[in-house]
Amino acid sequence: CFCATCAAAFRAWLQARYSTLEELNRRWQTNYWGQRVSDWAEIELPAHRAEPSVSLDFCRFYHDSVVSFFLAQKQALRAAGVREPIATNCMGPLYEALDYWQLAPHLDRTFYDMYFVGCNAPCSALGLDLFRCLRGDFFWLSETGTQGLRGRKPTETQLRLWYYAALARGARAHMFFRWRTCLSGWEQNHPAFLNHAGRPNRGLAEARALFAEVARLEAELAQVPLPRAEAALLLDWQAVLAQATPGEFRTRGIMQLQAQFLGWYADLLRRGVNTDVVGPGADLARYQLVVVPGSANLIRNADLAARLRRFVEGGGVLVATATVFSKDEHNNYYTAERPDGLTAVLGIAVGETRATPLGGEDLWDRAVLHAHVAAGGRRHRAGAWLEELLPRTARALARYADGPFGGQPAVTLNALGKGWAYYVGTAPDAGLVGWTLTQACRRAGVSGWPGLPQGVEYVNCAPYHFWLNTTPLRRRVPRLPAGRLLLGKRAAGNLLLPSYGVGLLKA
Repeated sequence: CFCATCAAAFRAWLQARYSTLEELNRRWQTNYWGQRVSDWAEIELPAHRAEPSVSLDFCRFYHDSVVSFFLAQKQALRAAGVREPIATNCMGPLYEALDYWQLAPHLDRTFYDMYFVGCNAPCSALGLDLFRCLRGDFFWLSETGTQGLRGRKPTETQLRLWYYAALARGARAHMFFRWRTCLSGWEQNHPAFLNHAGRPNRGLAEARALFAEVARLEAELAQVPLPRAEAALLLDWQAVLAQATPGEFRTRGIMQLQAQFLGWYADLLRRGVNTDVVGPGADLARYQLVVVPGSANLIRNADLAARLRRFVEGGGVLVATATVFSKDEHNNYYTAERPDGLTAVLGIAVGETRATPLGGEDLWDRAVLHAHVAAGGRRHRAGAWLEELLPRTARALARYADGPFGGQPAVTLNALGKGWAYYVGTAPDAGLVGWTLTQACRRAGVSGWPGLPQGVEYVNCAPYHFWLNTTPLRRRVPRLPAGRLLLGKRAAGNLLLPSYGVGLLKA
């Protein structure tokens, strides 16, 4: 909302945060372009693109306002005698309007609105892993589709696949939206189990068959524990807010951030490496491999930097990428050597940087648009941000093949204590992500499920093991371990999965 009441609330929020206009001007660096604020009343709500510091503070104010509203309702319900768990439904995977790490402690249970047909299989899996990790506990799918989203229909049996994909990653409730298609309103074409006339759609028969199967396996499914993750992806939601645009949703910058984050997750997924998505305060000692995509971890954090150092010194393997810790908590760049707090861990410093525009051409240096990295005997496309890497104790593993930093290091490796730290100085394409993770996983002793067929996901909930075929093709999973096969077919020591099939084994 951008009304006068909210504007006054924003000014009050800023006064509580900064106390004085002098401090606000210093933190926002308003001397640039003569934007100094001389009276609190001069501050208006940024209803469109604003200066980076102003935009981030407004996003924080919006987040705090929503959380305060939720807590007021929760307090009223508790005062009225409600004892049941209280929560609110959330969206994902990387929703830019709220910091879910800060919201999660106030929820009695995590609710996730998830439409599988709305994104590809890796994106769906990422959302499920993320929402499990918000509170480190089982969660509920508070809303999911019966057929598809606004007319996009899934292939037959995908409802069953989606149910087990969610169950394996921690969902303990699966609520379909909706029973009957509504006759009016914005969602009048949203699919349901019954159509406008009240006649069953195809999804109802599929759901009934699924419910019967779940009832048959209920005793086993109720015992499935949370997945065991070997790797972690770090996500600082403040970095997401820092790249959001007030009043807009799913901007190009946010979609690019999500694509880069998803690229690292998807490569671990195809290897069968179970991965947690964790926040800056997470305990990293439980993982063998930690990946820190720079665009999702822009804001420097001294405590996190110290814990990343201890993680590597203790024998962990770290992978960090361009722009990590490149800004301060006010969304401004700083004068210290970048990435501040991590230079000794990574064994490099960042020199010059070049940014490729999100759209259109770079009229000043078109070479930036065509930079590549030579690695593993191949040329990989460099991304929208290029960094000149200045090795201190690290050694170069791959170099820029061309562009403004041609011949200079693009990927480095540093030894520290018992562990190792990789750094990628650009937003890498899928090939460079895969090349980097192949080495990092080998050093970390992370193997996932070797020989996993393309499009098949593996989730380790030992003693239960899930294999999910997200493709329309039949797949064969090699080296099926000993145990009782609850779903799927065994043949010559392999697991046979039909189109969109599910395998479940109890070892």
